[in-house]
Amino acid sequence: MEHNRAEHVGARIYEVTGNRWRLTFEEKRRILLQSIRGVDIDPNAVEVARFSLLLRLVEDETAGALQAYERARREPVLPNLAPQIRQGNSLVSHEEFAAYTPGADPGLVDRVSPFTWAREFPAEMRRGGFDVIVGNPPYIRIQNMVAYSPEEVGFYQSPRSPYTTARADNFDKYALFIERSLSLLGPAGRLGFIVPNKFMTLTAGRAVRRLLAEGRLVDELVHFGAQQVFGAGAQNYTCILVLTKSGAADVRLERVANLVRWRYGEAGERETIPGTRLGEEAWTIAASSARAVFDRIRSAWTETLGDVADIFVGVQTSADEVYIVVAEQENADSISITWDGREWTLERAILRPCLHDVQLHAYARPQPNKYIIFPYRLGERRASLIQPREMRADYPGAWAYLQARRGQLEVRNVTGGSASERQFYQYGRSQSLTKFNCAKIILPILSLEPRYAYDDQNIVVTGGGNGPYYLTKPKEGSTSSLYYLLAVLCHPLSEAMVRSRTSVFGGGYYSHGKQFIESLPIPSAAAEQRRSVEGLVERAVRTTSEVWEARSPAIRAAKEREAEALRLRIEQAMTEILGLTEEELAVVRAVPVPA
Repeated sequence: MEHNRAEHVGARIYEVTGNRWRLTFEEKRRILLQSIRGVDIDPNAVEVARFSLLLRLVEDETAGALQAYERARREPVLPNLAPQIRQGNSLVSHEEFAAYTPGADPGLVDRVSPFTWAREFPAEMRRGGFDVIVGNPPYIRIQNMVAYSPEEVGFYQSPRSPYTTARADNFDKYALFIERSLSLLGPAGRLGFIVPNKFMTLTAGRAVRRLLAEGRLVDELVHFGAQQVFGAGAQNYTCILVLTKSGAADVRLERVANLVRWRYGEAGERETIPGTRLGEEAWTIAASSARAVFDRIRSAWTETLGDVADIFVGVQTSADEVYIVVAEQENADSISITWDGREWTLERAILRPCLHDVQLHAYARPQPNKYIIFPYRLGERRASLIQPREMRADYPGAWAYLQARRGQLEVRNVTGGSASERQFYQYGRSQSLTKFNCAKIILPILSLEPRYAYDDQNIVVTGGGNGPYYLTKPKEGSTSSLYYLLAVLCHPLSEAMVRSRTSVFGGGYYSHGKQFIESLPIPSAAAEQRRSVEGLVERAVRTTSEVWEARSPAIRAAKEREAEALRLRIEQAMTEILGLTEEELAVVRAVPVPA
């Protein structure tokens, strides 16, 4: 090592102070011109990048040294970086866009700004590609791309597009950058990107996971959990993804628990895992000891929640502020609300109890805090929209109120429902209209712990795939009762499995969405065991609800102790049914809440 360094002292490196070495100006300039290339679609970003590189070039150099260089080499100290740092759209070449839109308007071409890599960097492309590509690609979902560049999105999703990840229903622009960059690497090239970590677990990330898994491309993964690498204002949950074009048998995984210390050189928790673990399905970034327990349980109990239960979203009105109301006065037949400075009377018969921004508790019966106007008549299999004639006759108060808010309702994007029944006051979506009218489990999408609540009051909740609530109930003909499913979902094993593959959000909250709970294993149990668990859960639901209804601190404390004892007995019973040892249960409990 000392011998190799001696060869370069003076020409390429020099010693500043006690074993602190720096590159010479000549070497920095050579590296800048020969080894660094960059592209950005934003002309201003290109200028900033060129300027920043020139500043780094002359950093720590004296005026005398720079003048001496200029005299000796007879060339400017600051090189022209235009050939190295170029402007253009990395994702679209001239040939690709011309094939997609022959004879395109020049203004459109200027906006898209195609960039042909073989033309702009011919030497690198003739050599087979780049050795290393690093970057922080843009995080832009397709829904936002459509708003500012629909033609570009059209190309990405067209048959002429080279991007496999764009064939998914929901994709992000950073996925396209991963694909393009892989195509630009040489045979032994490496790629390092900082990207959102949600692709590892979300259904929308399946195409990216498939791309990376097919070539065993992942070499290293640094997971930051919920820590904000770009500052608290950015709200991006990221990871560093290092890929190798030649493929890697194993993946080096690092979980960073303290971002500040990590930035100053303190390593996170590290382990090496087989590359085969990172496949098309959601990636489980848990410690090997926990994964071993998960794998054993999944092998022992192959039936999942998705097999035995329906998991569904709440109703979607697309105008909650219109339909969800707070009663200021109530009587047997109607309630009174205030809107737009006046009082409105709504008939109880068209209202349903509703949860709106209510915190749920495990094993508790949630208490509705609002009402929702429900202009439907429920049949056995479908909900039919109540038509205007019946609305005017039977629900004149609700009809007058909805007419007054007609302007807000008519601007919604409404889909679904029978074409013959459509009216301005129907909900924005027709899903789940008949599903709430039964006993069910209600769970918040985001929480810090299991908060699966039991509802037998036909409560309505709102929400799509992103929440705020999900609901589940046994499928028709299932042998798993609601009480039994509640016991399984509240067990530490189920929560550890969710934690190991969930998406994290601010404040340490993590998702319990459908894609994270539907694969939870449901163990079978002997009839006597099942009845015992169901009886304990029934008592726990009743007692936990009594905690919140208690009128004195003493009664509440007593009920809390009773409820806690019942929850412990349920956990012990399910641990026995699952076949978990004490050591395995300890491992499960140690699975951390996402950072």
